[in-house]
Amino acid sequence: MYAIPQVKLEGRPPKPLKSAPDAEEGAEGWVKLLDMQLNGIVSSRVRHVIKRFLKRIGFKDVVVEHEPDRNPLMLRLVAVGYAERPVTRDQVRKVQYLRSTVDEVLREAYVRAGHSSKADPEKLRLKLAEMEPSLRKVYYAA
Repeated sequence: MYAIPQVKLEGRPPKPLKSAPDAEEGAEGWVKLLDMQLNGIVSSRVRHVIKRFLKRIGFKDVVVEHEPDRNPLMLRLVAVGYAERPVTRDQVRKVQYLRSTVDEVLREAYVRAGHSSKADPEKLRLKLAEMEPSLRKVYYAA
């Protein structure tokens, strides 16, 4: 009696997110931009800064989420985005910079407070602003 609408699955991010292919030069469609193991949940502001950075360098429909890891005491922070055009060498370089910067900020939080959930979103934003100047603008009050 009622028609069931057909949904395009390629329009949604893959689940689990970590199943997406890595962002390599020339890749198109859904690509994995970040995949890190954590000992806790990072704040939504940290995820927001990561998402803003990835959108600024040219990825669409960016999703940054926590996913379970094989180790029950750990989580994975995974980010995927949609590349409408083939991924460029410059985008790959900026994604690598993002990975190293996020790792540095999380490691600093772990050493300081013993937990990655204490990561400072302002420090992350300022370090990423060195690569992408549009992140210098603050969207929220501390």
